[in-house]
Amino acid sequence: MRQRFAIFFFLAVLLAIFSLKMSCSVRENPLDSGNGNMPVEPTFSWQESTKPPSGPVNILLKNKSDILYAASSTHGILRSVDNGISWEFSNEGLTDSAVTSLCLDSSNALWAGTADSGLFQYNSDSKTWVRVNFPETRIWILATDPSGNIFAGTSTGFVRSADGGQTWFSLPIHFLKNGIISVLFLSGNMYLAGTFSQGIIKSSDGGINWSPTPLTALTVTGLGTTMLEDILAGTINQGGLISKDNGNTWEQLGNGFGSGSYHFLINSAGYIYSCYPGEGVLRSDNNGINWRQINFNLSERSIIAITMDAEKHLIAAASSGRIFRTNFSSLRQHLPD
Repeated sequence: MRQRFAIFFFLAVLLAIFSLKMSCSVRENPLDSGNGNMPVEPTFSWQESTKPPSGPVNILLKNKSDILYAASSTHGILRSVDNGISWEFSNEGLTDSAVTSLCLDSSNALWAGTADSGLFQYNSDSKTWVRVNFPETRIWILATDPSGNIFAGTSTGFVRSADGGQTWFSLPIHFLKNGIISVLFLSGNMYLAGTFSQGIIKSSDGGINWSPTPLTALTVTGLGTTMLEDILAGTINQGGLISKDNGNTWEQLGNGFGSGSYHFLINSAGYIYSCYPGEGVLRSDNNGINWRQINFNLSERSIIAITMDAEKHLIAAASSGRIFRTNFSSLRQHLPD
């Protein structure tokens, strides 16, 4: 039987955290402006989307046509054309239901990485997935840089395509012992990648050559930036970190951040969102200095992926496969405590 290391690793971590920290309390607290002449605002809350049952949804993604996609580690790919209110499977041609990663290339083409069958590209004309030539079978992450190069973290290393996925070049990262699971593209050809148990590695030449950073011996699952271009790093059970000097030094995120982060998300107002199993969704309004949970009516806190729809509503996916959507835009300034 083929082993699916990446999927099993994440599921084992999620189940452990879920059993210790999961809380399903429901909170409602309508906002009142404090002025008797002003109406009370409706309660900010999460609402569950309609979708067929699936296993853990580990990736959420929106394309340029405002279609949302969700990758399941056991049931393939789901699609929503109504801003995440309802979902349906989109698995025609997909021969591996353990989907580990999704990304869009510069032409808005959708790619999917799998645990045992390599790489697939979505044909929007035939609405089917087509397996493409790829040097590995197990993919942990896919990402596209601003120049259109596609990067893939595999079970044996890191590969790159500069021609839309037609050919792939293995990157010489000889010190890398474990896989790459998160990527962040910064300005000036500075790229960062989070790894299993080896912290963060960096490239200063657009992803060709890589070297270790001072941040080592950590599993870095989430990378992001603030409006001030500070770098955020989320870990498994080791909290969050922030760097204000391009990753040369790091400080611990505090003030309500929690145990770690699987994903960071920032909107046009500068609000930063993070998610982690057992802690739900968190938000910072001040460039990562302070954080608080925004789990109002969120009936499951084991959140492992977040994104925004075309209306800037938050979409969150749980380890159970359930998907939730906020009833207010993520740009909303004031939220209830």
